[in-house]
Amino acid sequence: MDAACKLPKHATSAKEATSGASVGVEYILPSDHIRRDLQFEGTLENFKAAEERSSLERQLHPKFVDSPLFQDRAASLLCGQAVPQFVLHGLELCADDQIHVELANGHVVRDALASGAFFASRRSGLKRDGGRHAGDSVVECRLTDGTSAAPVANHLNSTTLSPLS
Repeated sequence: MDAACKLPKHATSAKEATSGASVGVEYILPSDHIRRDLQFEGTLENFKAAEERSSLERQLHPKFVDSPLFQDRAASLLCGQAVPQFVLHGLELCADDQIHVELANGHVVRDALASGAFFASRRSGLKRDGGRHAGDSVVECRLTDGTSAAPVANHLNSTTLSPLS
């Protein structure tokens, strides 16, 4: 529990970019912030008032509730939509760049053509398995033999599944 804002802290670990060492990370879920804030009648009234503002008022005094992230989260996060440029393990890539993909079993797929990347949509679900999950980073690739592949960076079970790097 964070004493300053009275919200539950969650903990996980992440690899440090330079040394690769595992470090502890604490975070507070946005949903915990919202749950706490909307318990207060005044905050809920502010949300209602923000919704009733005119288009001109929204332009002059924009609020978070006016942002694309709040209004259409899936579209603003590009869930399911391919992006032509992306960063993979610190390397900037563009569509049609050639990459080498090392699989969890040690096999290397050479000269895969990265055709784009996207975040898996909620239709992918959240099962605790090695498959694609909502929010996972997916890189679409064309292989030299004409087949396609889609390496996945799992964020849900990142400590138990192979990383995409």
